[in-house]
Amino acid sequence: MQPHQLSPVTKEAFLSYWQAVNHAPTVITADDLFIDTIKAIPSFALGPYFWYVVDFTTLRVVRAGGDSKVIGQEISYWLDKSLLHPDIYEMIHPDDVAYVMSHLSLVPQYLQQVIPHKRKDAHFSLLFRLKVGEVYKTISSKLQDWYFDENNEMRFALVVFTDVSYLGDNHKIVATFLDTSLETIQQFCTDSIQCPPLVITERELEIIRLLATGYASKQIAYILGISKNTVENHRQNLLKKTNSQSSAALVAYAFKNGII
Repeated sequence: MQPHQLSPVTKEAFLSYWQAVNHAPTVITADDLFIDTIKAIPSFALGPYFWYVVDFTTLRVVRAGGDSKVIGQEISYWLDKSLLHPDIYEMIHPDDVAYVMSHLSLVPQYLQQVIPHKRKDAHFSLLFRLKVGEVYKTISSKLQDWYFDENNEMRFALVVFTDVSYLGDNHKIVATFLDTSLETIQQFCTDSIQCPPLVITERELEIIRLLATGYASKQIAYILGISKNTVENHRQNLLKKTNSQSSAALVAYAFKNGII
């Protein structure tokens, strides 16, 4: 599938869009939402992580947790703050902020068009730079879970920030939309960045995830109920698709590009 361009969106344009699509909030709180997903974060996060829940009717952070070192602030610093608050807005690298706004606009629109029971197959991520102390760190931001109200509007979303600076100083801004039911990956790129098109199957995705957790081919074969040779064939195909030289490089590529 050919990659799309991620067009920048200004803070003012995003605010205008948000005001147009959001109406009076339904009486519901985020306290009982995403409990299981939050508990599971340590099992899939490949680095230090911070998570927050945003109320899309107010754009305010209503819950947060994880490692405060990822954001360089106490967890309480983010609570009840708008995502457009200057203190948060200005933490994003100036070259990246318009693309972060674009991503925030695209995801609800994308999900709104998806049949509700198919939404669980959709996965979203964005790489951008966040100022922590005096340096910018590369952050993988993943929309991990969400809640839609009776008007089919996104009300709450759970977002996970993972510090992936250890994977290298790569400052590409790449948004990735992965639909496991369609076996497609859409990469949204900036005008100056060329992203390679990529098609990945559900089985290949399972193998990447198991490789990321440290399993060897023999163990993966046992878990999936397939032969070791089949696992190796999938792994070799993935190495070719991603131009990776090893399983470790494959996992790093998958994580950087929002595949896992």
